[in-house]
Amino acid sequence: MIATMSLQFQGSQNGLLLAGLLAAATLLLVGLAVRQITARQWRSGVVVLAAALTPVVFVPVMLLEAGRRYRSGDKRGGRHAWLSAVAAAAALTIAAGVVAAAGVSQPVVLAALAGMQVAMAVGVFYAGASERLGLGRLTALMALRSLAIGALLTVLLQPAVAMLPTGEALKPLLSIFVDRSASMAATDGASPERYTQALEMLASQRVRIEQTYRPIWGHFAAAPRRVAALAELAELSPRGDGTDRTDLAAAIRMAAHSARRRPRAILLITDGNHNGPEDILQAAAEARAPIYTLGVGALTEPPTARRNIEIVSVDAPLTAAANVAATIKLTVRMTHWANTPAEVRLFEGMDPTPLLVQGIWTDQPDATRTVTLDWTPKDRPGDDGSTSAPSPVVELRVAIPPGDGEIISDDNEAIVHVLVTHPKIRVLYIEGTVRAEYKYLRRHLDSDPNIELISLVRIRDRRFWARGRIGDKPLASLPASEADFAMFDVIILSDLDKLFWEATALKRLEAFVDRGGGLVMLGGTSSFGPGGYGGTAVEDALPVHMGSRETASVTAPFGLRLTAAGDAHPILRGITDFFAGADGRAAEGDLAALRGCSGVVGAKPAATVLAVHPTEANAAGPLVVLAVQSYGAGRSAAFTADTTWQGDLPMKATGADSPYVRFWSQ
Repeated sequence: MIATMSLQFQGSQNGLLLAGLLAAATLLLVGLAVRQITARQWRSGVVVLAAALTPVVFVPVMLLEAGRRYRSGDKRGGRHAWLSAVAAAAALTIAAGVVAAAGVSQPVVLAALAGMQVAMAVGVFYAGASERLGLGRLTALMALRSLAIGALLTVLLQPAVAMLPTGEALKPLLSIFVDRSASMAATDGASPERYTQALEMLASQRVRIEQTYRPIWGHFAAAPRRVAALAELAELSPRGDGTDRTDLAAAIRMAAHSARRRPRAILLITDGNHNGPEDILQAAAEARAPIYTLGVGALTEPPTARRNIEIVSVDAPLTAAANVAATIKLTVRMTHWANTPAEVRLFEGMDPTPLLVQGIWTDQPDATRTVTLDWTPKDRPGDDGSTSAPSPVVELRVAIPPGDGEIISDDNEAIVHVLVTHPKIRVLYIEGTVRAEYKYLRRHLDSDPNIELISLVRIRDRRFWARGRIGDKPLASLPASEADFAMFDVIILSDLDKLFWEATALKRLEAFVDRGGGLVMLGGTSSFGPGGYGGTAVEDALPVHMGSRETASVTAPFGLRLTAAGDAHPILRGITDFFAGADGRAAEGDLAALRGCSGVVGAKPAATVLAVHPTEANAAGPLVVLAVQSYGAGRSAAFTADTTWQGDLPMKATGADSPYVRFWSQ
């Protein structure tokens, strides 16, 4: 699997602690320097002051001191001064290496400077013991102190190596093998040879195939071969050595085992019967993957002068939004049809009344034409008469009435199926860290046919791992411009510190909600007040007062307690029994507890509180866990818990409907 690897420092966001550590070490050094200068120990005072000004100043000062001592005959003192310069240079190099590995950002630079300055302070305070301890003991003692400093910084920085698979590596494999035996060189009437027909069909669908699958291309005749790309198949022909046999069993075996992972499915395009030495049924059973075959060629060779109009292919979307026009493209081959009018008709199912009728014409004896039909699907009422229920799959029938003298009419009709959905909700899901909540929530959102999703998960500093598109548009980083925000209907923001946003972007996020967008903030160590959003434009748009970065969070597991408003709200429709209620109702079932939540000051006057913590409270009352409100033309929600994914696992394991799925869908 192709993956990217990055070094992350999960604890580097605690800037206040790091700045305090840096300031304390620096002040200690400056204080010692002032004390020595006051006592007229000028040379020692200058050295300590140079240490306070970081190794950039300390190293050249100590090199000058070493030279002075050597010239005066103090070899021992010169050696100590030279070693001090080397140790300081090493501390500077290590700090620069940490910044290079984790990326240049304020928290990481603070962490590196703090570690370097603490090391300088320890070195200066132990330098006075060099005469009593000797060089060997002093070196050992300094090494132990340096290890202790390294352990402390490791605890503060929490280094971790993240390996993330790339988008291509996540796609399932689809093995596509094309028959290249000699019979594929045959032509059917005015059609190109069968091998060419197969490649033209694949070329027309290549983009759609590669959107969902990672294709494995190959060809077969007497023996199968794999190629790197579809273009290589076009360089071959169904002629030459090894094309005298069609070994479908060997093709199935190679298609099933030509990659490290087993393919999701196997597609064989052929015009002939299996005539190889192996048992095709045994090969199919051992493939352990669905096998699909696509036949090429006519059963009989028609006369070249036969008059015919044929629907070669129909390119229709797999899904279409209700009341939004969808394009259906047909390829029609017209043989000996010059100056004869024809009609392409679009029907729904077996309804005899066509939805669309479009004329088609050619003045050439033989021609291939592309016909475009713009079809607008309608809302389908549910059982209760509403149009809010999921829409069904619609069967569309494309037909061309047979013309005078046309003998074959079976190829005048084609059927396609389209899932009619409501207009898709365009969602941006932003996650500040790689954690389990991202895995499960993204998987659910991505599986919903009514959602178009782009997800961004921070992998280091301001770099994000992006997946998904809105239409044909990607987004590789946090939205910043008006055009970026206009791509979405809903934004889900989870565990991302305010420091990673541009100041103008936070104001645009508030304006996005005011104009009619939806905003959901989820709990996490860098959400709400602890994430620095208190007092920002984002707090204005959300239904809770957040507090400051010091606002305490709850870390003990708990179960939601719904309010009376929560019992009646559409978000929780059908799943209220899984939670305790305001009327004293106990929760039913074995739903996993949430592992904690972010603390907030309280709900705003215009907010509707749907769920609270069962035991924790503050001055405003029970701690708010879920609240919603209208803001301008839009809506917002605050869900302070950060482990909703655990509610999915127990129910899914028993095959029962998960309240997690209902909650996020609603």
